[in-house]
Amino acid sequence: MNEVKITEQFPFQFKKVDRPDGVHLSDIIKLLTKELFPKDFYDEAKLGAAEYARVRLQWELGLVWEDVLSAGLGNRYAPRWEPRQTKEGIWLSPDGIEIVQNDGVNVVHEYKLTSLKSDKTPKAVIRWMWQVKSYCLHFGAMEAVFHVLYTRGNYQPPFTPQYEVYKETFTPQELIENWQMLVNYAKSKGML
Repeated sequence: MNEVKITEQFPFQFKKVDRPDGVHLSDIIKLLTKELFPKDFYDEAKLGAAEYARVRLQWELGLVWEDVLSAGLGNRYAPRWEPRQTKEGIWLSPDGIEIVQNDGVNVVHEYKLTSLKSDKTPKAVIRWMWQVKSYCLHFGAMEAVFHVLYTRGNYQPPFTPQYEVYKETFTPQELIENWQMLVNYAKSKGML
């Protein structure tokens, strides 16, 4: 038997999701996160080729995770929605919306693949909260369900992935205040 290692780059499919022109919620959150937490944020333009390839691979895995869960959950109860523009001109594109027929209250579903330690729940990741609260407000939901795949689990050997699901419940006031903060920030940066 003979084995030869072949040098080949990962066949990236990663690209910006086809979105309409304008400001997307993720643009606002990315800029705000970079400003508030500069140590936790990397500048793609300053990465070397090898490090950029690793970052792209993590993004690619996240998109695959979204596609897998969108296919599985979408067929059951949380179909993916097309991007939707708010009255403020910001595009929103949640991973899934569960339409609850009985009481008319929708549930937002968000799919995350992360290298964060599994004790970092969605509530502790402020950018995820900004995102999902915005979706809840504009899709008539008071609850969001996070489907999180922690790729390295709790960072203890054998470093096996962990899948966790969390339900977050919000008040109308929390949703409104979150949205107003993001809109005000976007306006202050000339994005809107």
